[in-house]
Amino acid sequence: MASVLDVETKLQFALTVYDYKKTGRVNHEGVVKVLSAINTNASYLGDATISSKQITQIADDVFASSIVDDNGTITFDDKIKKIANHPLICEFTSNSGQMKYGLMETGSEENGTANQVLQVCTNQVSQVCGLTSPLSCH
Repeated sequence: MASVLDVETKLQFALTVYDYKKTGRVNHEGVVKVLSAINTNASYLGDATISSKQITQIADDVFASSIVDDNGTITFDDKIKKIANHPLICEFTSNSGQMKYGLMETGSEENGTANQVLQVCTNQVSQVCGLTSPLSCH
């Protein structure tokens, strides 16, 4: 996420795309959805990710320090810097998140099994393509 464009620019773009009504405002759920989508994309690309609890924590922290209107929304333009500089976002953008290489969060047997299957597939693709590490071609 921290390549080519800076984090603030990418967050601004993601929130602007999410704001299809062009209100300049976003609710708590919207912040979680946008950050989750970015996180899922990072996982797909094999980059480090953060947990859904950490994403919710980021949204909670942003909304706790914001003026929220009657609809439960905040103006996101003035919060981009706060989101971009949040310690959990810094962890994510420095590629030092806790989960790597497309692995989903564990905690249920289903996710554990899916992670195992994904890891086997990733290893097989890496071997077939002659990659030295999973998904190193990005």
